[in-house]
Amino acid sequence: MRVGNLVKFNKLSIGIPPNAIGLVVKEYPRTVQADTEPCSIWEVAMYGTTYKMRNRRFLARDLEVING
Repeated sequence: MRVGNLVKFNKLSIGIPPNAIGLVVKEYPRTVQADTEPCSIWEVAMYGTTYKMRNRRFLARDLEVING
């Protein structure tokens, strides 16, 4: 996954309808301890939702890449 990818949300969340889509706009690399696997947090601009906050942050496991 990278900035500019179109993604679908796998995890249901308040204010996000099933099969909503969004555009990845920023990556927040996360530093973790040596005994855990590294992961990033992705900021996604949501489309087709009525949620007041336009951008939300998700883990990669909660997103599915549609293109790219």
